Amino acid sequence: MLLTLPHKGEAVPAILIPTKIGNIWVLDRRTGEPIVPVEQMKVSTETDIPGETLSPVQPMSALNFTPAPLTEAAMWGTTPFDQIQCRIAFRSNRYDGNPFTPPQASGGSIVWPGNIGVFNWGSVAVDPVNHWMIATPQYLPYIYQLYRRPAGEPNKRLFSTDPESKPGNENLGGPYAVSIAHMRSALGVPCNAPPWGVRVGVNLADGTTAWKHRNGTVAGQKVAGLAVPIPFEMGMLAHGGTLTTAGGVAFAGATLDDLIRGYDMQTGETLWSMKLPAGGQATPMTYRGKDGRQYVVIAAGGHGSLGTTPGDSVIAYRLD
Repeated sequence: MLLTLPHKGEAVPAILIPTKIGNIWVLDRRTGEPIVPVEQMKVSTETDIPGETLSPVQPMSALNFTPAPLTEAAMWGTTPFDQIQCRIAFRSNRYDGNPFTPPQASGGSIVWPGNIGVFNWGSVAVDPVNHWMIATPQYLPYIYQLYRRPAGEPNKRLFSTDPESKPGNENLGGPYAVSIAHMRSALGVPCNAPPWGVRVGVNLADGTTAWKHRNGTVAGQKVAGLAVPIPFEMGMLAHGGTLTTAGGVAFAGATLDDLIRGYDMQTGETLWSMKLPAGGQATPMTYRGKDGRQYVVIAAGGHGSLGTTPGDSVIAYRLD
């Protein structure tokens, strides 16, 4: 995201870069120098991969939504049985207590936050006039494990192409393939406690988080094959972007409950919502019609991997 920010008494052309780790780099786009401070986090350098050398530090922005470290006590479940299952998974895999735990060949590693990120392709949205940012951080752990290819066979596939088999990235041409599995119980419930997704408002002028709310309900989700009957606001994934308007309202679909919502950007309060005919895993846009009225448009096509309702609708809403 590009915008101008006040910094040390002047208006500075800035760039915001959100990452899957949860960092939001706020840089002077003329020089690359940080506007928001960057510190170095000490991380483990232990690895069982021959020839690998790991950095002892990793950069972290002072503006970040990286989650607190996972703990065994934080393992969560809808029943005592799947909570125990998650505790076993926590103990059985490497976790260094930070988001830079490397994958390894001798067993699994917990990657937290996982590859879906804190932020994904939906990025963040800004109000460039009021120096405000709206974002939808999400939190799911994954388990990674490396698999070494036989010597001299860099293009040998190690995973089945059957969609029902263990998912993996072949990394053809490299010495290792990697399996990537969502860390969840046999009931399909994430091992970390909710919320799994939130929405936040940030004052970019001073880098403070003004508000944070759970984002999305469990409507339409299934546990052990059964649909959840009550739309609890647990805070769900938001795979898509947010639109900000000059009127102080942000619009977003993205969540797994097939809703599009309008928010007050200053408070995060939901002002309006509407059920979409399919999953709104997209970024809304806005335009002014020939009638002089403002419209908000979203493509509702669903998302196969997330299991939201499939469709092929493009829907416009008129702002009154």
